Amino acid sequence: MKKWLGLGERAAVLFACALPSLISAHPEYMLAIPNGDKVIDPSGNPWPGVGHERSSGGGKLSPFGLDFREAGYRWTQELCQKDSDCDGLSNGEELGDPLCQWSEDSGELPQFDVGITHPGIADVERSTAASSSGPGASVAMKMDTFTCANFKEDDLPSDYTSTSFIMPSYEVPSERTTYTKYAMKVDDGEDMYAVRFDPVIDQPELVHHILLYNCDYKPDDFLEPNTEASMPCTNLVFAWAVGGASFCLPPKLGFEFVAESPWYLIDVHYDNPNSISGVKDKSGIKVTRFPKPSVANEGYQSASYLWVGAGLDTVRIPPRRE
Repeated sequence: MKKWLGLGERAAVLFACALPSLISAHPEYMLAIPNGDKVIDPSGNPWPGVGHERSSGGGKLSPFGLDFREAGYRWTQELCQKDSDCDGLSNGEELGDPLCQWSEDSGELPQFDVGITHPGIADVERSTAASSSGPGASVAMKMDTFTCANFKEDDLPSDYTSTSFIMPSYEVPSERTTYTKYAMKVDDGEDMYAVRFDPVIDQPELVHHILLYNCDYKPDDFLEPNTEASMPCTNLVFAWAVGGASFCLPPKLGFEFVAESPWYLIDVHYDNPNSISGVKDKSGIKVTRFPKPSVANEGYQSASYLWVGAGLDTVRIPPRRE
């Protein structure tokens, strides 16, 4: 005898059939990758279904999801070093494990747990145009491969020099996160052009990003490394973060280092989720420079930054209006 199902019963059957696809996101997989619970898309929206094209999970797998499945649903060296979404950043860099050291069984936190991005959705803002090779290689190669491929010291004036802005064997605090600033004076007798910037990363397991500033006046509070006083310098010269590396300017361009403004400051962000103590750091930025008069007749031009945006405190969008 056939039994006809009522509307409520039919709905229950349909829900039961759909249930496997609804729960197929496997939330336990978030624990199998570093920072799986902190992934956001390029717009800043949380993405708990990391391996899927739908943020809530279920349905079609993302490029990272396909690679994760191929890796046996485990965080392996190969998966860490792979760039699943082809945006120039390895999966490890996007998930806070750029050196590919983390494992689910270790019980330790990943190297970094800030700045986490989606390894299955290309992030245009963070991406670089070069590829990497080897664990953590892009930290020292990506931008270098792209922008410095044709850079030759033999093409520079004979009086070029390298100036290092680095931490003075600074003992990194064991606190969760620290922003440490340190100032130094550069005694140039004449204006200089800077044409290459190289990160000097002494403790890659702790250094998350570095900013180099020029100061309008002597920053007295920062003649020794300081984590307390407010930032006195606002003229950004160069910035590095995990996933970036050396930067070379195109021919006939240089950033000016003005002799009348001799004070510079580096601001280093240390991310220390594992509370490592007793580590001394000498990270910073090395800058290749030469005197402007050395190229006075070679058509050099000064490079600068273009800041685009609107400094609005609030924005009000009226309802139901175009």
